[in-house]
Amino acid sequence: MIIQNFQRLCFMCISCAAFGIAGVSNAKPVGKVQVNQPAPVVQEGDAYGPTYEDLSLEGLRAEMIHIASKIHEFEARAFDIESNLNELEIQLSQKQELLEAHQQQISSTLQSLAHLSQTSPIALLMLEKDANQTLRSGLLLQSIWPSLKQKGDILRQQVTELSQLRQNIERQRQALGPIYSKLVGKQAILARLMEAKAKALATKPQVEFDQAVLSSGTVQELLGHVKGNKSLAKKFKQQVKELELVPPAPGKVLTAFDKNKEFSPYSMGVVMETRASAQLTAPTNGAVVFSGPFRGYGNILIIHAGKDYHVLLAGMKKMYVAAGQEVLSGEPIGQMSDEKKRPKLYIELRKNTVIVDPTPWILKWKK
Repeated sequence: MIIQNFQRLCFMCISCAAFGIAGVSNAKPVGKVQVNQPAPVVQEGDAYGPTYEDLSLEGLRAEMIHIASKIHEFEARAFDIESNLNELEIQLSQKQELLEAHQQQISSTLQSLAHLSQTSPIALLMLEKDANQTLRSGLLLQSIWPSLKQKGDILRQQVTELSQLRQNIERQRQALGPIYSKLVGKQAILARLMEAKAKALATKPQVEFDQAVLSSGTVQELLGHVKGNKSLAKKFKQQVKELELVPPAPGKVLTAFDKNKEFSPYSMGVVMETRASAQLTAPTNGAVVFSGPFRGYGNILIIHAGKDYHVLLAGMKKMYVAAGQEVLSGEPIGQMSDEKKRPKLYIELRKNTVIVDPTPWILKWKK
């Protein structure tokens, strides 16, 4: 009788804990959450859309600002959802590791119980020195059973949480689909507008710079060289009533003023994380006084905003404007890289060539 109860207890322990482990075994393997990227900017059929060649330059710029604002709206929504997906991916991986750890903890115990439950009563008696020893083993096993039951309950709860996480991830992915579709449509329109603008500006003369300054000078020396350029003299006479800065792209500010040394040991601006291929727009009204590669900065863009203020942007892959062109706040000026890892945009504000803390303006972006 004691031996039979002992075997039944073994079977109960196995059933209780194994139910939780079954959920782990049936769970789908966790891989990196893949976020579908937008399709190419210009899709088949876009070539048959309007060319905008009949619009004036002012009309083109106004339309570009409008379309760029819509692109930023969709990119901001995509940025938030993609960030949430990355966080869910981390949670999913952590919970999977926790499940595997719990499974490992009780696997050896279950193997022993399975062996005992399948052993005949006579064999059990032969394994034990006497009936009292068998009884003590049964009592010990009885004390283990609540712990195994608790672990089985925990495993079942964790499997449920994993399932809910996967469902949440799937909902987030489905929400991205329509956003990507709208984003691609607006990008196609912007591409045609930019093509029309390029044709309208094709006759504008190019501003030339000293290559020695571009290859070995500092940003301060570059600004001095730019100010001395006769082709840009009129641009520096422009003034604004009050400097206003808007975000050049949706994203997240990663480093504060004077805390970043990634772009240069002397850099003191702020760094902003954006989406891959994010559309960049002018953060202020002004005149482009430099656009091109510069030393270790890569491609940089400098906008003279009046009152001796200059806004420097670095880290973009493409630039749509050239030195000598005027830009309006919100007008497309470039594009970030299309690499899978989120690219970083460096933003620097200077007054009279001296670096200024842009934090008061950046704080307004969060409101």
